[in-house]
Amino acid sequence: MLKNIWQKILDTIAPITCVDCGQHGEHLCASCQTKLTIAAQHCIVCGKINLLGLTHSSCKTKKHPNGILAPFEYKNPGITKLIIRGKYYFIPDCYLTLGNAVSEYLKQEHLEKFFKNYVLCPIPLSNARLRWRGFNQSEIIARIISNKLNLQMEAVLMRTRWTKTQKNLKQAARQKNISGCFAVTSQNAVANKSILLIDDVVTTGATLREAALTLKLAGAKDVWCLAVARD
Repeated sequence: MLKNIWQKILDTIAPITCVDCGQHGEHLCASCQTKLTIAAQHCIVCGKINLLGLTHSSCKTKKHPNGILAPFEYKNPGITKLIIRGKYYFIPDCYLTLGNAVSEYLKQEHLEKFFKNYVLCPIPLSNARLRWRGFNQSEIIARIISNKLNLQMEAVLMRTRWTKTQKNLKQAARQKNISGCFAVTSQNAVANKSILLIDDVVTTGATLREAALTLKLAGAKDVWCLAVARD
């Protein structure tokens, strides 16, 4: 009830407007969504362009993700502003919009069939960061994709410790910061499963690679990664 009252207050003093054009009613209007440019796909290990997002055979080991998809360029004004509004102004509904955009991309590319036997798993936050923010943006995105494409979702990963925010670190420091910070919730939830990891933004891929490593060491059969945008 308190949440509904707070939402009505927000709607009154700060009505929802499109982050790109300012039109009232949506965080990113339908017209501005059509302007979003699709990103080139890259290998999550070496970072070189790969049309299908597959991990290059020369880069892949048994512990690396099978591939990654990041449909949109982070430099899209609509994507950048939407993520900033959601994350730093504590507006979870922004991630509903992003989840819907990714779902539409997967449908258009007929990828819901490819992932039909995968379990969606959002990248978890630490308990401290979850309490501070009040929501996990990756979980919101994953839940929307799960509902839209009728895919199973299960939080099979958890954080074992707090880590610094990755965006403030250089590439080498990112891997060190994130190393060993994940664990599986249950061996049975992971063993011989195909997992689709969900995150909002991918930069170097360190977080997703570490999460994939944890899953594969726990017996996951395949691990793909899906982020909204590539920075």
